[in-house]
Parts: sequence; structure tokens; C-alpha cells
Amino acid sequence: KAKVIPFLDGLAPSAEKIGAVNTIQIVEQGSKVKLIGHNTDIQGIKSSITTQNVTTVSSTNSVIGTGGASLAAISGLQSLGAARVHLFGRNITKVEEVIKHGWDIEIIPHDLSSIRRSQFVDLLAISSTIVQATSVGMIGGPAPNQSPIPEVILKAALEKSNLKQLLFDLVYSPPHTVFLGAGVSTKTARINGLEMLLRQGAAAFEIWTTKAAPIELMRASLKEAAI
Repeated sequence: KAKVIPFLDGLAPSAEKIGAVNTIQIVEQGSKVKLIGHNTDIQGIKSSITTQNVTTVSSTNSVIGTGGASLAAISGLQSLGAARVHLFGRNITKVEEVIKHGWDIEIIPHDLSSIRRSQFVDLLAISSTIVQATSVGMIGGPAPNQSPIPEVILKAALEKSNLKQLLFDLVYSPPHTVFLGAGVSTKTARINGLEMLLRQGAAAFEIWTTKAAPIELMRASLKEAAI
């Protein structure tokens, strides 16, 4: 997503903001052709969150992870009017590198390897949306059937919170992850990465074709493919 950038003629604001490209638009200008990089993950995350009954304007949120998906999550939350994000990672240097991208919202860094349990619970409890933006829990990944947040901590935070919260796991395989399972007992709103996969694909379709994406047909196709 980053290595392709030097080969492109330009970047859309979405890709320029986070330094990652997942969609390339071919633009014909007379006899010339230009390649423009976009990042539709941001739109996918933004659209997924807006399907849920959760407050985003002036909200406090938490994002777990420091890769491209976390950058897209922060950007999506920013565009929805969030006030701040608590960013958690196991490598505090990488957490601080994310902050250096420059944001219009407050980003507060936290080291997952040293944060106190009580503080972790308190910060998650005041978060409207908690985004799991790592590959932890993904089938075929380095840590399947696991969660970057100990289940006991996440459950304690959800039980303590007086907000309408959303657990958003960007992992989509399996559809029911350990991370999302923590919200079952509290009936917290939960969505997995399948909605993001669908909606970022729809955004790419519209960039390539300039036509409205047949999103329900695309949704049915994902269901048929059992992804």
C-alpha cells in the first residue's frame, strides 16, 4: 500500500493523509494517462460506523493497532467529528509515529505492554467506539482465536461504561472473534470487518466506474461466498 506510491502520478486526499493506497484510478487526459492513488478503507470504516447507533461527534474513542488499518480508522473517526482517540500499541515508538502524521483530533498514545489494568478499563469505558485494527484473531494470521485486549479487561470496561458503545473488529474471518465476544453479555453493538470490506469495495467500484455501487448485490455475493 505504501511501496506503490512512487509509481503514481498523484494521490487523492484519502491516500495522501495516511500514506497508503489500496485503489488506483486510471485517468485519461487526452493522449496521456495518469494513475491516481486512493484509500477506500477510510470510507469503508466511516460508512460502517454510521450504520450503528453510536455517538461520533465530539466523542472519545479507542483504536488498537498502529498499521495502515489503524490510520484509516483514525481518519474515519476524524471525518465523523470525533474529538480524540486513545491509540494503543505494543510498540510505543510505532504509536508515536502514527501521531506524527498530523491530525485534526487529539491522539493520546498508550503502551499496551505497560498500561495499568485499571487505567485501561477506564479509558475503554469512556470510548464510544473501540476499533480493533490489528490482525489478531484472524484465521490464518499470527494469532488466531485471540484478542489484543484481555477479555476480562474489555468486559469490565463495557460493564462500567454508561455510553452506547460500539465494538468494531476489522477482522472478518472468522465473523465472530474473541474481541467481539466480550460484548455479548453486555449487549454492546458489535460489527466485524465484513461491513468495512463491503463498503471499501463499493467505494472502489464507484471510483473505477463513476456509477453507484450495487451494494446489496455485493453484500449477497459476500454471503454466498461465505467470507
